Amino acid sequence: MPELERFLQTDPQTVQWRLDAPYTLDVADLQAALAHAATRADLEQAVNLYRGDLLPNCYDDWILAERDQLRQVYIDTLERLTVALEQARDNAAAIRYAQRLLQHDPLRAIRAAANGEATLARPSRGA
Repeated sequence: MPELERFLQTDPQTVQWRLDAPYTLDVADLQAALAHAATRADLEQAVNLYRGDLLPNCYDDWILAERDQLRQVYIDTLERLTVALEQARDNAAAIRYAQRLLQHDPLRAIRAAANGEATLARPSRGA
């Protein structure tokens, strides 16, 4: 592997990532975006960074809580975005994100609709 020493620091007993190595970490980027999402654009950016469950083929105990936490924050943000888009009357975008919510958490999407949080089925005042 070319330039291995640029990214990894090794000795006879350890291998570790060099702190000064250039990299991006998708999970860190996602966590930061989810934590700071305030505007519609922020919410869209955050949910679009989510690419699915963290290490989906790994079932070690250490990963389960982290995977579930990331998925839950993603779903919360997806729901916030859907509601924001509905309130802005951007129904086409709201439907796209509501479909994603339905894929990831069908019961939550149904509950939101039953509680009147989803406005997509209601006619707009101008209609």
